[in-house]
Amino acid sequence: MLEKKQVSLLSDRTAQIIHASPDITGNALVEQLNLSPKPKALIMISGGAGKLDEKLKPRLTQLFSRGVARAAIDINAVLIDGGTCSGVMEMVGQGVADRGYKTPLIGVSPAPLICYKGYPANEESAEISPDAERVPLDKHHSHFVLVDTPNWGGEANVMYNLGDSLTRAEGQSIPAVTILVNGGCLSRLEVLRSVRLGWPIIVVAGSGRLADDIAKLMEERPDIIDDPDLAEIIEDGKLQIIDINSNVEGLERLIYRQLRADSSLRLAWEQFGIMDKNASRQQAKYQRLQSYILLLGVVGTVLALTQTSLEHLVKDISNSSPDNTICLYFIQKLCGKEAVVDIINNINTFLRYIIMLIPIMITALWAAIKNFNAGNKWILLRSSAELIKSEIYCYRARASTYSFLHPDRADSREMRLAEKLKNFSEQLMQTEVNSAALLSYDKEIPPKDSTEKDDDGFCNLSPERYVTVRLENQLNFYRGKTKKIEKQLYFLQWMAYIIGGVGTLLAALSLELWIALTASITAAIGTYIQYKGLDDKLIKYNQAASGLINVRSWWVALSADEQANQANIDKLVISAEGILKSEFSSWVETMQESVNSLKEPTKEEILPQKLENNESLTEKS
Repeated sequence: MLEKKQVSLLSDRTAQIIHASPDITGNALVEQLNLSPKPKALIMISGGAGKLDEKLKPRLTQLFSRGVARAAIDINAVLIDGGTCSGVMEMVGQGVADRGYKTPLIGVSPAPLICYKGYPANEESAEISPDAERVPLDKHHSHFVLVDTPNWGGEANVMYNLGDSLTRAEGQSIPAVTILVNGGCLSRLEVLRSVRLGWPIIVVAGSGRLADDIAKLMEERPDIIDDPDLAEIIEDGKLQIIDINSNVEGLERLIYRQLRADSSLRLAWEQFGIMDKNASRQQAKYQRLQSYILLLGVVGTVLALTQTSLEHLVKDISNSSPDNTICLYFIQKLCGKEAVVDIINNINTFLRYIIMLIPIMITALWAAIKNFNAGNKWILLRSSAELIKSEIYCYRARASTYSFLHPDRADSREMRLAEKLKNFSEQLMQTEVNSAALLSYDKEIPPKDSTEKDDDGFCNLSPERYVTVRLENQLNFYRGKTKKIEKQLYFLQWMAYIIGGVGTLLAALSLELWIALTASITAAIGTYIQYKGLDDKLIKYNQAASGLINVRSWWVALSADEQANQANIDKLVISAEGILKSEFSSWVETMQESVNSLKEPTKEEILPQKLENNESLTEKS
């Protein structure tokens, strides 16, 4: 059931009211509300309808008028609350009215428990109700969704389906934040829904009841929280605490910050994205130049040997009688000896110029590798990206310096993460990376393939969740990589053996001239294995996988009480991240040695010398 109408709650303003059944979908409500312009953010208000300390009302009125309503207008956000003329909802309505009704305010309430002018039909005024159980709607709201449910709280499902659909309307995602002021049992369920939707929650400490309970638990961090709902809120919620006596501007900035999602964690992912993107760019540039050099070396060898073969053919044609061989016979009959010699000499002249260019091109490519130093930039950027990623997981797992075993630390966890990011950035800018343009990252956060598929990259990680999305994820990565590298290494080694065997076969067939080609290809394979560091990678990846297995086995062997101990949680995360950092440090060292050990080849190493007879070629080979 869905009924839509306009009702005049004020003399100069009307409100849109939708009567809906409890099973209505959020998308259907969004379509009926038809908000214009389309909101760019959602602010969900949760709080007590009553039991507010009268002394706090003036302060809360300021917070809603100058903080919440002003932020909603600036960001073009839609507000959703309970819609009644009581408690927090009344203050929100007054705040919107004080700012000139410039933002939509949607109230969601149980239809049998509210009243307004003309509803129920026997009532003449929304302000005077003979039924004590009915509560009047707030006159400053612009929209109402009245749900056919007989109990307070029965409308919560519709409210959050509406909010969830608004954040994903028309295929576009908009941010959402929940603000908790005071609150009781119903607010607890609403906050829990926000946690499960992954919305950040701003808790106004000092406003009483639920808000104060959550703020206290966040401060004390007890090992065990008996209430399962509160335990989930504290452990999984993206909670931000602000004192009721804080500056109004502080609440406004906090709302901006949460709706823009520009928390330190998001900025860390953005910084990781920048490093990852530019590391991949430098890696592609370096590997492209290396591939060109290897390819040109092989091509140069082929052309030099072809030129030598053609010169030998010219001599054979010049010194042969017409019936010496069938091939020479037909060549001479069809084209004439002089014509064939001229064609071959023209081809040789063309090849000579190409062969002269190849060492020049390889020298230019080596100069590019040395001057642009893409290899070292790639390694430094990748190292920085992985260090940032490690800090992100320590932060999310609330371990190491981010754990609650540091009560002496006055700075927040976000400040500690920001300080780490600053140090990484400053250290990176003291290297040769500062001579490269770092492209910005403007794609999805966190970057694609940087987390598990079911991990949003932002929620706090319990120890069990950390083991799944980080430890086991990296363990699977190393196992997959070792299998891939082993196949690649075996294939390249067998290729080298086979090509070496071909060289022996060529010698047996008196084709010594082409042995230089097999030697060139074999050298190219060896160089590729060297700059890829395949041997060392295989060893280091196996060692890292073994270390992660040991950490997981240690964690699984702990009792439930031991796993709940913060010191053991810290040890789990620090040990796993330490193994990952150690493996990556070894990789960085190996790759830098590999990059630095690759020297520019001489002309003699690029091309075989052009020789006049098979004996001298055999001697060189």
